[in-house]
Amino acid sequence: MWPNAPTGPPPPRPRVRPHGAWYALPAVIGVVAVVGFLIMLLTNIGASNAADRPPATGDPETGISLDVTGGHKYLIYARQSDSAPSSCSLSTDGGPAEPVTLSKKSPLSAPDHKSYRYVVSFEAPESGTIKLTCRGADGQLLVRPDDTAHVVLGLSVLGALAGVALAAAITLTLALMRRASKQRVRASGHYGPRLY
Repeated sequence: MWPNAPTGPPPPRPRVRPHGAWYALPAVIGVVAVVGFLIMLLTNIGASNAADRPPATGDPETGISLDVTGGHKYLIYARQSDSAPSSCSLSTDGGPAEPVTLSKKSPLSAPDHKSYRYVVSFEAPESGTIKLTCRGADGQLLVRPDDTAHVVLGLSVLGALAGVALAAAITLTLALMRRASKQRVRASGHYGPRLY
């Protein structure tokens, strides 16, 4: 027996860390970010198109004509010193006026316009050109589509960009860590199939 002979099994080959399977994490984050954005885009594209329509102003007694999209919310603004309407009705193509439910709940996106302030909103029952008449308002009204969809799409873009940036940062970090680990393994003199 040799005096300095090693005893026991040989030491295991060092492995490259972290494991290559960790690359799945940034891939999943990137895919979720892109798919989430696409889902938000597809579910809000109709509302975004409706929000692009121009606002209309007019006398609430004689009526305000505007093009509406069914199911979309429209915001009614009164001048700063004027009272808000107490009730409103819609008519299409000269037909009878139908009362519309007004909501005082302020939507996510209801900025004041020059000399107008947000007062109430309503949901269009169907698409087409309508005439909106209101009672209780003592001055001109401004009616515009709710553009909350633009805010939602903007936040979706920011979320998707953040997700892709996070995935890229994780991928870069993993690549640098694995490269340093491979260099340590090579420096130790161990080569072989376990470099993964």
